[in-house]
Amino acid sequence: MTIPLSLRTAAAVVAVLSAGLATVRAQDPQVPSAAAAGFGVSTTDAVRAMGPDYSARFDDRGIEYLPVLGRAAARPYPVRFTLDSVRRGARELPFDAAAAPAVRGDSVRYERSATVTEVYDARRSGIEQSFVFAERPAGTGDLVVRGAITTDLPVAQASDDGVRYELPGTGGVTFGAVTGVDANGATARGSIRVAGDGTHVEWVLPAAFVDGAAYPLVLDPLIGSAFAVGDALGIDLRPAVAFDQSGSRYLVAWTVVTSATTSELRGQLVSSAGVAIGSLLLLSGGQAPHPDYAPAVANVNASNRFLVVWRTRDNGISDLYCVAVSAATGAVSPNVLIDGQSSNDYVFDVGGDLRAVGDKCLVAFTASGFPLPSLRRVLVQVPPTGAPILGTSDSLYTGEVGSVAVSRSAGAAGRWLVAWTNAGSAAGPFANVTGAAVSEVGTACSSLFTIASSPGGDVGHVTCATSDGDRFVVGWQDNVTDRVRVCPVTLTGLCPATITLGTTVEPSSTAGAQMAPALDYAKDKYVLAWTQSIAGTGLRTFVKGLDPTTCAACGLEHAVEISASTQEQGAIASRWSGGDATSDEALVVWSNGTIRGRRFEARSNDVVTAMGGGCSLSGFTDFPTYNGDATIGATDFQLVLGNPVSLPLILVLGFGNLSAPCGSCTIVPTLDILFPAVNPFTLLIPCDPLLIGVDIYTQWVLLKPSDCPILPDLAFTSALRFTIGE
Repeated sequence: MTIPLSLRTAAAVVAVLSAGLATVRAQDPQVPSAAAAGFGVSTTDAVRAMGPDYSARFDDRGIEYLPVLGRAAARPYPVRFTLDSVRRGARELPFDAAAAPAVRGDSVRYERSATVTEVYDARRSGIEQSFVFAERPAGTGDLVVRGAITTDLPVAQASDDGVRYELPGTGGVTFGAVTGVDANGATARGSIRVAGDGTHVEWVLPAAFVDGAAYPLVLDPLIGSAFAVGDALGIDLRPAVAFDQSGSRYLVAWTVVTSATTSELRGQLVSSAGVAIGSLLLLSGGQAPHPDYAPAVANVNASNRFLVVWRTRDNGISDLYCVAVSAATGAVSPNVLIDGQSSNDYVFDVGGDLRAVGDKCLVAFTASGFPLPSLRRVLVQVPPTGAPILGTSDSLYTGEVGSVAVSRSAGAAGRWLVAWTNAGSAAGPFANVTGAAVSEVGTACSSLFTIASSPGGDVGHVTCATSDGDRFVVGWQDNVTDRVRVCPVTLTGLCPATITLGTTVEPSSTAGAQMAPALDYAKDKYVLAWTQSIAGTGLRTFVKGLDPTTCAACGLEHAVEISASTQEQGAIASRWSGGDATSDEALVVWSNGTIRGRRFEARSNDVVTAMGGGCSLSGFTDFPTYNGDATIGATDFQLVLGNPVSLPLILVLGFGNLSAPCGSCTIVPTLDILFPAVNPFTLLIPCDPLLIGVDIYTQWVLLKPSDCPILPDLAFTSALRFTIGE
């Protein structure tokens, strides 16, 4: 959600309800492999908006949205939205139902009243719908925006993640999740209600957020709606992604199948806000015989460039290539051959460098050999300009390898972890997950060690991430149990380092076969994306946060998109692994025959509410405040007493509201925990999803005279209530 600057800075803005319209096209084999990038609003004969996947028309009744469904649809299936009502609790808010649309650039606005504006922003992937409230709506209770839906498309799915109208097997329109945003940019998750078999939809923002909009709550850290990255339906496959802090943008790379025997490697720069930057990039130098091979992408922050690695295969012979891409301009370097003339298909991965110094990536790959193949490593220098420069290739392991992963970055310590599956034949299955650490100069930083071993088992699709180059997590797919498993790995000391393995865990217990895990680290947590087979639904991609120490669940499971289409081949990249040490955001990408993406926030905002209770005596200037967020897993959340003029004695923390008056003072929290008054006080919140939504009340007690008859020598500050976020 993007709020216009003039509204973002106005203190009167209380909330924005976001319900982004997005389309998914039919898999039409006649659609060209690279759709037009154009979109926008025009006023030639009427107020219209258009993008690659949709067209829309605006009149005094509202918006009529037409998804591009292709030849599989016998006729057009428009969806009309008309604002039906706006209310706060039981109180109806007046609005002009016949307001004419006004155009501002690529935005269409309906001034419904002096305080309510209905806004539609044209985007490449669809229309972003919002309702702006210039002041707090009158009344009490939830804020509800109700719209009438007119369409012949049936409701395919409805939840708080969105409502989808879809022609089975063809495509349709999704109204996305509800988000509230206040004047300070803080957000809160709303809910969605569907009535009349889909003829009416209500977007609901909770009363607590509307009443205390300076301190909102995000219950769903998925930001905004899913959006299209690649547009070639049915032929865009196997995405990979990395982030560059210098340019504040991602590079998404994927394979485009151009025929049964050839394909191209394409890329797209995407801003940190999830907006495509510039045109599509051709990375592989033209069509080559690798119809469905996945690329790998890493970032070198010091060079402000990405390194993309991929393989080809022609007449039984494989080659492994790399190319550098500028994060600033999208300029693509000449292709560089890493290894060639292999009789086996390469299995490979690449890790980057998030530091402000260091300009190398680590590439790990399998190579054919006699009598056994080997797993090799090579440092690839990525200078600020020019082609990548290869170092010397060294053997890391001798034997058959099924899959390999390199940690997304080398962390601050400058060490990568390489993990792979082995102990099997060339055709598999593979029983072990094995690891080794590699230093920033390419030398072995540890001996080989076994992360997981299952004689007669079947493991595959490894993934690896690090928080700092000392602490790592490795994930893999257990093909016997159909579960995704992860294990923490710690390196202690300089190279050679001592290896300590944590306990292997299964972060998700949701029913259905799990596969294709992808890991990264996002400031406070590891983030895991994976594909899951859901009975009666098909393949879906999920994402969740993990405890940075134990890898246990540290957040809820979030579906990346409400859609009937397949979601698989997921990849994830955090801003942290690209050098942004202040952000907890990541981008998840996946394939449904085209490439789609959605932003993810590992740590969501809490709700903070001022509860009063301070003694109203002359000269009382002490006030409570805080640093950080009251979210599960937070290690930097602090309770602070500002401008203390008297000695603080006790910090009261309660899980309930006592509100016991004593003179002009009120003891607000229940007296559950009494801490010595250390100012500031750091409160560590466990990584337990059951704590999400729990209220904690805090209040300081000071050595100061008050008019409380039973405690005349003590005074109380105002109290704060924190609703714990994710």
